[in-house]
Amino acid sequence: GFGANLFGNLGLPNTSAYLNPTKIPGLRDIRYVSCGSRHTACVDNSGSVWTFGMNNYGQLGHGDRINRKEPTKIEHISGILSAACGAYHSIFLNGSGTAFSCGRNSYGQLMLGTSARVLKATEVSPLPVPVAYAACGADHSIFLLENDDVYGAGCNSKGQLGNLPQTCKTPTKIPDLCDIIRLSCGYNQTMCINENEQLVILGTGERQQHRFGYYYEKDQKAKQVEGMGERIYAISYGGFHTIFKGVSGRTWVCGRNDAGQLGLGPGAKEHIPK
Repeated sequence: GFGANLFGNLGLPNTSAYLNPTKIPGLRDIRYVSCGSRHTACVDNSGSVWTFGMNNYGQLGHGDRINRKEPTKIEHISGILSAACGAYHSIFLNGSGTAFSCGRNSYGQLMLGTSARVLKATEVSPLPVPVAYAACGADHSIFLLENDDVYGAGCNSKGQLGNLPQTCKTPTKIPDLCDIIRLSCGYNQTMCINENEQLVILGTGERQQHRFGYYYEKDQKAKQVEGMGERIYAISYGGFHTIFKGVSGRTWVCGRNDAGQLGLGPGAKEHIPK
């Protein structure tokens, strides 16, 4: 790991910042990694989950609020294939398409039917179809089901859940999103790729990471992004920046760039993908 480490979110023995990639002791055969605001979750090849960093809302899933500088296994869940970390919450998916969630839950983003904080990774009630993929924003969560339907829960103040209510505490289908094959969440945004490899977005573009050249307010209607000049194969959101990969292998970036996170050198945020 490398970068800021104030709460042990790099899984290294101290809380100093690391400028260069540094091997994390105790982690082996890792197949999946997800980072939240100040915590990290890693899934190994045996299906175990290891979490570390800030735990003020129970986002590490162990049943307590103790921060951890070293990777710690969540003992009560197994067979996990992937993890998704929001700002202060986490979701884990097993091989059967069952989800477990924990952490901050002010808007119902844990999909458990309440708004109470949850300290221990807890099973989400089954959906009509198994969950294939999960993504988390700051205070919202998205499920992509095996039939390509999309369900969401949590905060919808910026339209990140489309035309769903302002707050959803249980997984609710987003009607505007159909035939989705991949998705990613930013702070208050959701971006999807449909089966035609077109980009579809929901939510605010207040940091310009997905609206091309101008700001816009809350928009609850899914919109197709035009102008990339190529079909998009993969997307990855940070809090306020985005990376796109085209089918040719080309990569585009846009959004906030105050720390050089776009890889374009120091400078202002980029409104248009480069």
